[in-house]
Amino acid sequence: MHIRTSQLGIVAQFLLSYCLVGVVSTLASLLLLSTHTQLLISLLAGGLMGGASGLLLTWNIQRGFAHLEHALARFAQNRPLADEEQHLYWPLTTLFTLLQQCNQHIIAQLRQEQMATEQREQLLRSVGEAAIQDERNRLARELHDSIKQQMFGIDMSAAAMAARMQSGLETIREPLADIQRSVQEAQIEMDALLQQLRPASLTISGLVEAIRTQCEVLGYRTNAQVAVEVYDLPTDDLLPSGTTDALFRIVQEALANIARHARAHYVTVRLHKKDDTLHIEIHDDGQGFDTSVVSTGMGLANIRERTQILSGSVDIQSRPGDTTLSIHVPLLRQPVLSSEASRELGIATTKVQASHNIVELAILASALCILLTVPFIVIIVGLCIALNWFRMAYQERIRASRISKEISAHVFGLQSKERELLAGILLLASLCVWYLPVLLPHQPILIAVGLPLGVSLLCGVLALIVYLSYHRITKMYYSHLLPEERVSQVQLRLNTAVTSLGVWLFVIMLTLFIGQFDLAFLPHTLAQWSDDASLVLLILWPIMDIIDYLWNRRWKRAT
Repeated sequence: MHIRTSQLGIVAQFLLSYCLVGVVSTLASLLLLSTHTQLLISLLAGGLMGGASGLLLTWNIQRGFAHLEHALARFAQNRPLADEEQHLYWPLTTLFTLLQQCNQHIIAQLRQEQMATEQREQLLRSVGEAAIQDERNRLARELHDSIKQQMFGIDMSAAAMAARMQSGLETIREPLADIQRSVQEAQIEMDALLQQLRPASLTISGLVEAIRTQCEVLGYRTNAQVAVEVYDLPTDDLLPSGTTDALFRIVQEALANIARHARAHYVTVRLHKKDDTLHIEIHDDGQGFDTSVVSTGMGLANIRERTQILSGSVDIQSRPGDTTLSIHVPLLRQPVLSSEASRELGIATTKVQASHNIVELAILASALCILLTVPFIVIIVGLCIALNWFRMAYQERIRASRISKEISAHVFGLQSKERELLAGILLLASLCVWYLPVLLPHQPILIAVGLPLGVSLLCGVLALIVYLSYHRITKMYYSHLLPEERVSQVQLRLNTAVTSLGVWLFVIMLTLFIGQFDLAFLPHTLAQWSDDASLVLLILWPIMDIIDYLWNRRWKRAT
């Protein structure tokens, strides 16, 4: 019964909206025809006004679906809605009632996960105490196998130097180089041991630096080329207590296995976050091993045990020349139940994206009005709408950046879209300024031509600068994405550029079909200005699309 009522409400509102849109479109077209406007332009302008009235008449449904999309996006991340975000939008009341029930289930699930996390942290503390003695024994072995052997090598090199002193200084050059190399290796080994003895818990950045030091030690020991790749990482508050220390021990054990058994020439350690999981992948090109036979030896038992304590998983793939150890550790959920900042961040991001959509629609509608020689006041209204919503989007984006307190791929994505829209607004403003000679036909040449020409060139230069910064920020955005996410975003923008070029070709054919251009450097009528501005748009449109296509094509090849 409730579903039926919701459907009837939607049908009734849409039926009423259709009737009113038809009335507005008809009246607007008749009004323009009465002013001797061309039939095609009158019909298109009437359609645009009818469409605008339809958007206003269905605004409550649009807001309802936008809020529904926001709620489902939070549910997909297992994040509930705050009390302030729970609204009922008629005629979608039934959907939002079901949404509130789903929200209650997620809240209960998060509370259970929080209790499980507390129990896991308590288990970590108890296991940590039991592992202290094992760690002491391991350090003793490390000192014996590394530092002591290097001290012995230094002693032997010094003895060789003493024996060759009588033969001349040139004969002691090689033993002296051996001593210098051994001292450097001993310093690296000592730094690694000191990291292991550090009393304070590691932060996520400290974990990365500690892993880099361990990789440097591996390179000294085995002469292998070791690379560390770090992508998007979680913040420290998403890691349970003791996780970074346990992960450091896991990586340390894996690198020790490579040093003892792999005989590898190239080693790669990769850290990144995807969704709610931290991934660590260690790859080498060594001799490999049979995973069905070697299941508990080579330190793998310790790795599996530490990972299980973190509620994580271990995946090992090995064959000669290709061995990969993958560690997957779940992260804590965002503290959404009591975090006002998280709620505000979601609201601010939703407002930014919605405002960007309105700005883009206003810019496209204004450009279409220029091509159709619609009255200039309509174009100015579109430009003002774009500026107003751009201002709102900018303020919300600044607020979202301050709330997040970090520079992430998400923030760069919002900034990239912001610069793209700003370039479009400036380009549209430069064309509108060139309409001044039509408004000021009897003014001195300095005012009628110099002023609009100077302001138009200034807006054009600013648009070019902003467009270049758009590509710079987009490059930062791509660099913060994981490889698979980067490929998806690059392909999406390539498809957008190709689609835009297809639309441009259709507009060119339509323009040639309607009539010829009446061009004039100094426009005296609306038609001349519209033809001048249309020509500029039709020239810059494919140039910008081709630049975007080639730029993203290069990123696709690099990825």
